[in-house]
Amino acid sequence: MPYFAPLHPGRTLTTFGFVSSVVEILNALGVAMLVAPNGSEKRQNMGHVFMKTALIMQVLVMATFIAIAGVFHRRCIRGRITSNKVQTPLITLYTSTLIIMIRTVYRIVEHFGASRVPVNPGPDWDPMSLSPIVRYEWYCE
Repeated sequence: MPYFAPLHPGRTLTTFGFVSSVVEILNALGVAMLVAPNGSEKRQNMGHVFMKTALIMQVLVMATFIAIAGVFHRRCIRGRITSNKVQTPLITLYTSTLIIMIRTVYRIVEHFGASRVPVNPGPDWDPMSLSPIVRYEWYCE
């Protein structure tokens, strides 16, 4: 069955592992710059750029990975390999990736369309001026 894979399984793991690491590093740097208590507006803007870059890269990585899995899945079906040992993990992969993709798209909308909290909000700043996406987000602990 590995001969149906469009990429060598080891190469797939190392390539996507490396790119995912870069995405997570950009994400961590972006968050660190955004929440720094003494951060300047320039630093916050850089944090937003890192976050946006990481989110877009994450969507591209997931789309590429699903495309490769789809090619593999199609080749397995053409080769008459329809065992549940093959189909079930692939369907689970598609489902979990869809859920993660929905979350990532929500975060993209949040970072590209949401209003920002000023670095040093004055006493006349109204928190109700923030986007409802930010105001009503449910934080899990």
